Amino acid sequence: MVAVTVQAHASTLPPVAFGSQAQQHVQHYAQLSDRELFYCLINADEFPSVWAYAQQRVIQTMGSVQALLTEPDKLAQHLHAFHYSSDSFAGRMAALHQHQLDNTPLVNSPSTEQLHYLLKQYAPSALIDGCWLQNISLAATNHTEITAQLFHIYAEKIGDGDTTKHYGKCFQDLLGSARIYLPEVNSRLFSLHSTLNEQTFSYPVFQLALSLFPRVYLPELLGFTLGHFFVAPNRLLISLVNEFKQHGWDRRYCQHYDLSDSPSANAQRSCDAVMHYLENVSDENERQQHWQRIWQGLLSHKVLSEAWQNDLQDALSKPRILTAQQKMLAMVREKAPHARNMHRNRKLGGCPINDWFAQDPFDAEGFLQALATSPFINVKSPLESALLTRSISFGGPMFRIFTEAEQAIMAEWVHSLADEPNSKPTTHTSVSTQAAPLSPVAHYHSDDSADLATYARCSKRELYYYFVNADLYPDVLPTARKIAQHYFKQAKKNLTKRNLPESLRLFPYSHDEFQTRIQQIYSAETSAYEIFVPPSTVPREIMVWFTQQYAPFPMVDGSWVQHIAKAGMSQTEISARLFRIYSDEVGNADTVLNHPNVYRKLLEKEGIHMPPTDALAFAMQPTLRNFAFDLPLLTLSVSLFPKAFLPEIIGVNLAIELSGLGKSYMQIIDELRYWKMDPYFFTLHLTIDNIASGHTAVAMETVHLYLDQVLASQGHQVMQQEWQRIWIGYVAFRQNMTRFDTTLEREAGVRFLLPLIRLGMQQRKDKKRQQTATP
Repeated sequence: MVAVTVQAHASTLPPVAFGSQAQQHVQHYAQLSDRELFYCLINADEFPSVWAYAQQRVIQTMGSVQALLTEPDKLAQHLHAFHYSSDSFAGRMAALHQHQLDNTPLVNSPSTEQLHYLLKQYAPSALIDGCWLQNISLAATNHTEITAQLFHIYAEKIGDGDTTKHYGKCFQDLLGSARIYLPEVNSRLFSLHSTLNEQTFSYPVFQLALSLFPRVYLPELLGFTLGHFFVAPNRLLISLVNEFKQHGWDRRYCQHYDLSDSPSANAQRSCDAVMHYLENVSDENERQQHWQRIWQGLLSHKVLSEAWQNDLQDALSKPRILTAQQKMLAMVREKAPHARNMHRNRKLGGCPINDWFAQDPFDAEGFLQALATSPFINVKSPLESALLTRSISFGGPMFRIFTEAEQAIMAEWVHSLADEPNSKPTTHTSVSTQAAPLSPVAHYHSDDSADLATYARCSKRELYYYFVNADLYPDVLPTARKIAQHYFKQAKKNLTKRNLPESLRLFPYSHDEFQTRIQQIYSAETSAYEIFVPPSTVPREIMVWFTQQYAPFPMVDGSWVQHIAKAGMSQTEISARLFRIYSDEVGNADTVLNHPNVYRKLLEKEGIHMPPTDALAFAMQPTLRNFAFDLPLLTLSVSLFPKAFLPEIIGVNLAIELSGLGKSYMQIIDELRYWKMDPYFFTLHLTIDNIASGHTAVAMETVHLYLDQVLASQGHQVMQQEWQRIWIGYVAFRQNMTRFDTTLEREAGVRFLLPLIRLGMQQRKDKKRQQTATP
C-alpha cells in the first residue's frame, strides 16, 4: 500500500505526490518559455509531468509576494497587510472597491491598430477567464459550502452551460467583430502565435498552475479570487469600451466587468467564502496565518495583472505605430515554421533558404537583411521588384502563399527600403509584435513505469482513495488511465460475445437507429416495473445494507464529468451540455441540493455515519464490500482524461442517466418507503434524469451533437468509429452496474439468510391469519 501523508490543515501544505521523476520534470519545464508552459498547463491532463513545475511556479510567485509585503513602501496603503477581523475585512474591501471606481481611463484615442494589438495580448487570459477555479469542484470537495460558493463563480464564468454567456466565448466574439482570428486557445498554434507577446502568457500561466492545487493552495486561491473582483480587473480593457462601441465591436465581455457603487454579487460571494473559511479556523493565531496566505493570494493577482497591463499601457501610450520593417518581421516569423524544406536548393545571401528556416530560433532580422540586398528587391524601382512581380504572382513559386494583406505588407516594406536605402532597419516599436524566439513545444515523454509500479499493488479501496484525491496524488494519473483503458477493453471484448443481451449489442449509428434503441431500452425498463403491493419481500436489514454498499458511488455522484469544463474545453457545446448535468449532480452550488449530501443524509438517518469521502478511512470501512468500488473506479478514472476519453465519457454519461429511470430505481423507492427510509436520493434522479427534458434527454442530444460534428469534419467512417467508442463507454457502465446488482443480491442472500427466513415465515403467518379472518 502507498504511504498516506496528507495533512488536514491548509496552514501546513500537504505534500503532493509527484512521483520519483519530479525533479527531472521540474528541470525540463523550467527551461520552457511561458508560451510553451501555457500550452502544457491548459492541457495538463495530457501533460501530467508538468504538475511538479506548476507547484514550483506557485511557490516562487507567492515567495515574491511575501517579500513585497516586507517592504510596505513599495505598496499603496490600501494593499498593506492588516490584522483580520470581520469589520477590518469589510472596511478594506470597501476601500478597494472605491479605488476601482476612482480609476480613470488609461489610454486616450488609440488607433485601430493599437486596439487590435491590445485585444490580441488580452486573448490568452480572457479566453480562459476564471480558469484558476476550473478544478474547485471535485469529488473530494463539491459537497462543502466554500467549494459551492467558488463553484458558483466559475459556473457563471463559463456560462453555466450556455455557451452564449461564456466569458471566453464573449471575448472570442469581440475578437471576431474586430476581424481578429486566432487558433483554438488550447492548441499549439495558439501558444506559438507570433502576434502574441511572450509576457502576455505569464499571467494565465500562473492561474493555470494555481488551479491544479485547489486544496493545497485554497487560501491563496480564495485571495486570488478576491483580487479578481477588488483590484481593478481588466482596467485597461474596460477603459476602452467607448472605443469598441465606435468601431461597432461586440462589447459583451467588457460589460461583465462594469462597476457599480456596490460590489457585484460574485464579488460579495468571494468575500463570503473568505469569511466562511476563516470562521472554521478556531485558533486565533492560526486564523491570522490563514488570512496572511489569503492576502498574499490577493496581492499575487494585483502584482501579476498590473505588471502585464502596465506593459500593455506603456506600449499603447507611445506615439509611434508599427514601421514597415516591424510588420515584415512579424509576418516572416509567423510564416517561418510553415516554410521549412519548401525551397529546394535556392539560396539567399549565400545561404540555402531551407537553412534559414531550419534555424531555431529563426533569425528574422538577418533573413530580411539578406532579402533586402538580394536580386529579389529593386530599390530604385520598387514596383518592379521580383519579389512583388514574379515570386508571388501567377506562375511564380509563391503564388497564393500570402494573403492580400500580407502582400500589402511586403509592398510597404519594399517601398520603405527605397525611401531610406542606407538606413539600418530598426526593431524598436511602440506596439511590438515581436514574440520571444519560437521553438517547438518540446516533445517530452516521461517514463510512467515508476509511477505505475507505485500503485500496482493497490486494492480497489486504495485506488478509490487515490482517484478521489488525484489533485494530491498526480502521480496516480498513469494508473488511472490504465484502469479506464481496462474497463473499456473489457467492454469492447464483451461486444463480441454471443450471450450479450440484445439491448447492449453494437449497431450502426444513425439518428433514427439511436433514438429507436434508446426508446426500446427505456420502454423495457419502465414496462418491467410492477406496482408495489405490500408487504415487502425484502427485509429491512437488506435495504440498509444496500444503502451502505451503494454509497461509494453516490458519494462521488457526477464524478464522470467533474473535469469536463476545463479551460480550453468549457466553451464548446459538448462541454456545456455535460457541465449542466454535472452542476445538477453537485447541487447547482447549493449544498442542500448536492447529491452526495442528500445520500449522506439518508445514511445518517439510519445511524450510518461514514467518514469523509476523501479520507482513507472511508474506503477502508470494514462494512463495505470490495465490489462496491467497481462503479466509482470507472467514473473516477475516466473523468481525469476529459479529452482522451471524451467519447467514452459521453457513453458512460448516457448509461448512468438512463439507469436512473424505470424498474430499478422505482423498486428501490418503493422498498425504502415501505421501511420508512428516506428515498429522496433515488426520487431525485427519477425526476431530473427524465427522458423528455432531463439528463437522459441531454445525454442523447450530446451523442447526436458529437457525432454530427465528427461526420461534418471527418466523414462517415470516422463517425462510426467514434460511435463505437461511445457505445463501449455505455456498455462498460451497464455491465458493471449489472455485476454490482447480481453480486449484491448473491451476497445479501447469504449474509441475511435468517432475516429472509423470518420475513418469509411472518408473511406466511399474516397470509394465513387473513384467510382465517375472511368469512
